[in-house]
Amino acid sequence: MERLLELEKRLKDLEERIESIEKKLEKPVNIKRKESIMGHLITLKNEGFFSQPKFIGDIKKELEKRGYIYPLSSLTSPLLRAVRKKILGRVKIKGRWAYVQR
Repeated sequence: MERLLELEKRLKDLEERIESIEKKLEKPVNIKRKESIMGHLITLKNEGFFSQPKFIGDIKKELEKRGYIYPLSSLTSPLLRAVRKKILGRVKIKGRWAYVQR
C-alpha cells in the first residue's frame, strides 16, 4: 500500500513537470537576428549599387539613406573581407580605393 502511494505521488509530480514544460513550449520564441554590415554590402551589390566604382564615403552615405548608421571605421574591415571573399572588387582611383561589383 505504501509503495502504491509513493508511485502515485511520483506520477503526479511527473505529470506536473510535463504540464509545465508543455506550457513553456506553447510560448512563441522571439528570435531577433542582427543585420550585419556584410549583409548590407551584399544587398547593395545585388541591387547594382557597385556597378560604378564607389568610395567608402559613398557607401556610408547610401547605408545612411537606408537607415543604417555606421562610423567610417566600422566599414573598412567588412569591405576588405568582401574583397578577399571576392564578393566585391577594389580599384585605386587617384590614390583612393574604390569598390566595384565583381
